[in-house]
Amino acid sequence: MKRMNRVIYLGLALAMCFSLLSSAYAVEEQNSNVISFEDYYKALKAEYAKYNMNLEILDHNDSFVYTQEFLDEKIASLNSYMETADFDKESGTFLDYNCEETTNENNTEGQSILGIMPNTRDYTLYPTVNATGIFPGSAELEIRVNVTEDVSSGVFMSINSVTSRQYGTAVNFESWTQTSHTVHIISNYNSLIYGVVHGTLVAIYTEPKTGNVIRNTSDHDLQVSIDCEA
Repeated sequence: MKRMNRVIYLGLALAMCFSLLSSAYAVEEQNSNVISFEDYYKALKAEYAKYNMNLEILDHNDSFVYTQEFLDEKIASLNSYMETADFDKESGTFLDYNCEETTNENNTEGQSILGIMPNTRDYTLYPTVNATGIFPGSAELEIRVNVTEDVSSGVFMSINSVTSRQYGTAVNFESWTQTSHTVHIISNYNSLIYGVVHGTLVAIYTEPKTGNVIRNTSDHDLQVSIDCEA
């Protein structure tokens, strides 16, 4: 009976030792996979920079444990997103082409002795730009093109201004800044305006898993195509 008890005690002792060794190995393996927040931030920021995006972590959670595996997942998610994104590598901009056009006719300015009836009119487009990368965000914009058109012949005479602003719904939106535009009247078809509005979108997001407050800045091109409705 005593011999049996010794065998049992020995078996329990061996099992306990094996459990402790396994736990110690698991902790060691986990610790070897741990990286600092600074290394995580630097690597992720560099990955975003490849696509002309400026990623900033404005506030981070000191208690969160960053691992190489977690970083690899973030990078893989970004690269997977970029595989299907409409992105121009040469200009470093995201292309947004879906616009809904409406018009708002202003007062007729008058009629010249040549019989031309100039009229100023606002044409408005409503595209949606999406925050890019690994977090959600979007903003509805309004593009307003003020023109002078010849009512008698139904053609554009001049473009007076092209402006854009955030208008409508927005998710994780911080700002939109129009930087320039190439909108012009097509010379062979004076009844058509075509071009691109260039701008910068800034989105801000609190990541649920880490609690980090992240800001991402990206450049976008918005296509403008308008038919004269004079």
